[in-house]
Amino acid sequence: MASCGCSSVTFFGACEKGFYFDVEGDNSDADGDAFCISCPYLQCVIQSKNNKFLVLNEEEFQGQYLPRKERDCKFNIQIYKEDSRISKAVGKGRPVMLYADKDGKKMVACCSDRQEIYPEAMDLPNKINETAHKALFYLTGISGSTAMYTFESSLYTGKFLGFKPVEDNPSLDKLVLLESKPDEVDEAICFRW
Repeated sequence: MASCGCSSVTFFGACEKGFYFDVEGDNSDADGDAFCISCPYLQCVIQSKNNKFLVLNEEEFQGQYLPRKERDCKFNIQIYKEDSRISKAVGKGRPVMLYADKDGKKMVACCSDRQEIYPEAMDLPNKINETAHKALFYLTGISGSTAMYTFESSLYTGKFLGFKPVEDNPSLDKLVLLESKPDEVDEAICFRW
């Protein structure tokens, strides 16, 4: 039980030299039905369950095997606080945006109208007033695993970021939206960092 203005704290994750916590009941930055940018962001190397690493090439996000010395492709996971009314209504994981810094720009993973993933240069919004946004995903830990996560699209319910092999190059995967049922966890949509 919290008293004297205290809030309960839940461990969220660890990345490099930091531990991150979620403060429950802290709506000081929340305003109505909105997602508000939260500090800090996580910077990490994102890897699939089959050991392919997420990279940003010229025009798309890809997954590929990388030698240890080339595993410096850092991605950022920007966490958003959510109004408690949204989290109860949506019932999803933690709202986040996934991006890489390239040539001084933030290249954000976005969903297109054709349900494809593409990089778009954008300044991260400080506040998102809707519950569905082309760059907003719900980060959820996989039960029974302490290190595996999924990214569900806020725009397309039941669709998750995942890797799909490129037809003419089997050593290369493309980041796509894959359909998955809540009771089934497809390895193609599982990531760790």
